[in-house]
Amino acid sequence: MRLSSLRSCRWRRWGSVCSQQAFSTGTRPSTSRPQSTITIPRVASTAHSLLGLVGTCLDSGKCPDTDFLPVPYITHLASPANLSIELYNIILAASTLVWAISTLFLFVNLVRFFTRDPQTFNKQRIFPLPVLFISVALGSISCILALVGTLFFSWIPSLISNSQWWYIIGGLTGVCLVVAAIGSMLGSSEAAWQDLNT
Repeated sequence: MRLSSLRSCRWRRWGSVCSQQAFSTGTRPSTSRPQSTITIPRVASTAHSLLGLVGTCLDSGKCPDTDFLPVPYITHLASPANLSIELYNIILAASTLVWAISTLFLFVNLVRFFTRDPQTFNKQRIFPLPVLFISVALGSISCILALVGTLFFSWIPSLISNSQWWYIIGGLTGVCLVVAAIGSMLGSSEAAWQDLNT
């Protein structure tokens, strides 16, 4: 007998609770015996959707020669062509810094796990230790060089000088990291709160 599943959701204050029932094809599902309950965090889903919507509205493309950002044409801060190029490079440089920092933490965590419990680490590892240590060294150096190069040397020195570049990029990266940390704390606290209620 083939089993099908039906998912029915009802919204609560902090999220939707979805239950799945297994039933035989051609019969009515039993609502009295849910097999599993899956909770969807509504606040996190709404925040991700709104951030995606704002990002899509601000950035309608990825190519710098196609007038991709509508913001410079709405505001009159400077020449729209120059402001568009400046915003594109600033967003890309801040994204590069966030990427380099997050990748550096992968290597830091690898060293931390090895020093914390070498026996368990050796049981779980896939690659030989020399390959891992060479990867950690080269990867960490690459991330640090990417951080220094992106933060202190302007990608468009004719439009933004090095003295302005580092605090614009550093400030935007800092804001992104703080927002990510707050969002992570909010999401984990919401998940912990929902675990307490079940």
